[in-house]
Amino acid sequence: MASRRGSPLKTIAARLGVSEATVSRTLNNNAAVSPEMRKRVLDAYVDLYNSVPLATQTMIGMIVPDFSNPFFAELAFTFERVLESDDQHLLVSSSEGRTEREILLLQRFRSIGVQGIIFIGATNQSEALLSLVSDGEPVVVLDRRLAAGNVDIVTTNSRKATRAAVVDLANKGHRRIGYLRGLAGTETARERFGSFVGAMKEIGLDTSPAWLFDGKYTAESGADCARKLIDMTKAERPTAILAGNDLMAIGLMQRLQEAEWRLPRDLSVVGFDDISWSRWTSPALTTIAQPVETLVLESLRLLGRRMRMGSESTTRLQPEVVEIEPTLVRRDSVGPAKG
Repeated sequence: MASRRGSPLKTIAARLGVSEATVSRTLNNNAAVSPEMRKRVLDAYVDLYNSVPLATQTMIGMIVPDFSNPFFAELAFTFERVLESDDQHLLVSSSEGRTEREILLLQRFRSIGVQGIIFIGATNQSEALLSLVSDGEPVVVLDRRLAAGNVDIVTTNSRKATRAAVVDLANKGHRRIGYLRGLAGTETARERFGSFVGAMKEIGLDTSPAWLFDGKYTAESGADCARKLIDMTKAERPTAILAGNDLMAIGLMQRLQEAEWRLPRDLSVVGFDDISWSRWTSPALTTIAQPVETLVLESLRLLGRRMRMGSESTTRLQPEVVEIEPTLVRRDSVGPAKG
């Protein structure tokens, strides 16, 4: 996706007769820049963008299912950083997990002239995309697979990393390993849980229904799971749990610690995503890390291909599915099985 204008740093620096470093320091609120220079750079920056009609700017729309989930916020931040470096602009909206709002947002993006869309569906339902892609508009489906016609898909394949997490727990003596499932109706929840079941079977461990818990990818789901664990006897409960995402794992850990459980002595916990919060929990969360930068760059590569071809050509383009391998990041929330 080539930029429609030169770098704003170069343009402003040339206009003012200063270095690009000075412009960069100003735009990043560096205290070393004088008030006079700050005003000159900011005035030039505003003038530069006001001189370019909105219709000529490259705008990418992004729809996420839930902005309260830090993983989607981190994805959006990375998209914005990469796009802005190429003088392109990102518009992000949350569907709030509702299909009717997805349709509204897709229509709204179309009406304001976005050139491409990154779409993370609330569920596996694809009705929201059908009217859009029938016209050949550039769309990339990210994170949650959809069978929605001629669109490219970028997702993660959790099998290897989940197996590594289960093997790691088994090597530490865990035999009663539970799982906290993600939002029902989403491909990510189905695929991650299936990876867990497959890994358990492969290394010869039982998957007991009593150790499987339903969740919705929220911290509250983790807290609900914790309350159920607290109500179980030591003989009944698992000694370790894998959660379908970090947010549930963090909610689980927090509620257990409020009940004076010591982690990982009383329970080992593994998350999925590697959001920034996972590094700052106590204990730090062991998790299956999604490579956000790679997901973003692959999505933009596929989207750029369709944007360059135009709607008439892109309708004949074979859709591409890219699977990215996550990795297990070992931290302090996993320990040996008690006893």
